[in-house]
Amino acid sequence: MTQTPLRDQAYAHIRSRLLSGNLPAGTRLSEISVANEMGISKTPVREAIRRLEVEGLLEQVPRVGTIVRTPSRRQIIELYEYREALENHAILLAIDRIKPKELELMERMCQRLRQIAVKFRESGQATLSKEMIEEALSVDLAFHMVILCATSNQKIVHEVERSRVLTQILCMSRYHKYALWFICGTYLYHSRILRELKKKKAESARFWMSRHIRISQKEALADFDLRQREGEPSERFPLSLPLEVRKELEDLG
Repeated sequence: MTQTPLRDQAYAHIRSRLLSGNLPAGTRLSEISVANEMGISKTPVREAIRRLEVEGLLEQVPRVGTIVRTPSRRQIIELYEYREALENHAILLAIDRIKPKELELMERMCQRLRQIAVKFRESGQATLSKEMIEEALSVDLAFHMVILCATSNQKIVHEVERSRVLTQILCMSRYHKYALWFICGTYLYHSRILRELKKKKAESARFWMSRHIRISQKEALADFDLRQREGEPSERFPLSLPLEVRKELEDLG
């Protein structure tokens, strides 16, 4: 079995720490510390850091060093606009290429969201638990990734996945502050997008995709504005595909 290059291992390690919230915006990142953590030399770590700089996650600050980038309000707007453009185009490509098994997988992801909502409602809790948030975010990602994979365009898949990672790391997640409407809203938009894909109505599917992403943008900006006023740190949650979904996508590919 071919071993993953050290620079890729370092890249995955740093990105994982960013996604987990261990490296919040403004944190200084030391090449030496990362190299020591991983038991490797500084060279692959330096290469990984450069790659993350190109992707917009890290930046070099004179007399300070490498830090985790802090987004501006304008950058958040641009990030969501970029996602909207890419995912809307993905629907145009996927509409005639998507397979019945992929539609079935999307249907299952919709039902999982509904099950999370029922579980939350029956729990009597005022806010979502960490486990519910992580599951809902994973299911949301899975739904979108099925559409992207159906395009058979790896460039689009990579770019949207990268932009979603940027959204998770650079923006914020206050889903624990929200109640049932967060999951129900996502379920509603996913169900409508899926319905139009099944009917092969690209423009209607794109309409609901745009609405879905714009609502997310509105929430992210509201959270950004609140944190600017109150200085409250955001909480991050892991962003990853459910293992069974990743395997199914690989099998379908």
